[in-house]
Amino acid sequence: MNDDKYVTRKTLLMRAKNRNDQDAWEEFVEVYRRFIYHVLNRMNVNENDFDDMVQEVLIRLWEKLGSYDPEKARFRSWLSFVIRNIVINSFRKKNLHVEKLEQFSDSLSTKSSKTEVEKMIEREWKLHVSNMAMATIKELFSGKAVQVFEMSLQGLDSAQISVKLGIGQNSVKVLKSRVKSRYMAEVQRLITEFEEL
Repeated sequence: MNDDKYVTRKTLLMRAKNRNDQDAWEEFVEVYRRFIYHVLNRMNVNENDFDDMVQEVLIRLWEKLGSYDPEKARFRSWLSFVIRNIVINSFRKKNLHVEKLEQFSDSLSTKSSKTEVEKMIEREWKLHVSNMAMATIKELFSGKAVQVFEMSLQGLDSAQISVKLGIGQNSVKVLKSRVKSRYMAEVQRLITEFEEL
């Protein structure tokens, strides 16, 4: 694991606030672009509008990131507010999806600590972190190790995996344990890196 990359990412938000740090902004976009796509998809935004809306979110973040105050809100809460407002404004401009607009407006006025949109974004964030961790795992392990782990996630037991892959059950257990342990460590590392975000 590259420790320098870890340190750099831990301060990514602070670096991305500096409009002159193009590398930080590109890394920030790399981390969040796919996540924003997923959130827009879950908000039932028309597929044809995804690219424009993602771009609009990123532009808004570029403009407003300097004013983000981590003392007032977690970054994902602030990000959910930005995304939600862009979606609502888009619906208003197009005068479409009146029912969805009313639902989002209702969630804005909810007295609960988290709106439905924030809860959805939290779920999407966990999935996003999981996918990033799995991508790292696939780079670290070769051969049947990742297959064993993925099959175990699909609910197959050691005996079934052993038969399907033609390896012994003890090997299945060792591979599964080794990959699972590294996967959990990677998830925790990503959470630690981006938790302030």
